Amino acid sequence: MAPSEVLVEVLNGNGWGGLAAQTATTLRGDGFLINGTGNAATFTNPVTLVLYPPGMEEQAATVAAYVSGEVQVEPSTAVPEGVVHLVLGESFLGVTATEGGG
Repeated sequence: MAPSEVLVEVLNGNGWGGLAAQTATTLRGDGFLINGTGNAATFTNPVTLVLYPPGMEEQAATVAAYVSGEVQVEPSTAVPEGVVHLVLGESFLGVTATEGGG
């Protein structure tokens, strides 16, 4: 799936100042649509999470493919329909374009 078909909200889940905004800018440069940025419920997430509503497995996998560091992809009924949440954890090492991506 092309990044231009994925709407992502980037949430800071590790407390590193400005990281969500910086990551959103990088993802936008890779072609993703950005829904916004903000803080996760906690800053103590050890692992980066890609959370998605039912039916958006492919979009979530596309986001996860661009994340460096350990990442877990999980369904969540708390995520609004049509959006994938990227929750940056302590394992987050940045965003890299995938081979053939973007």
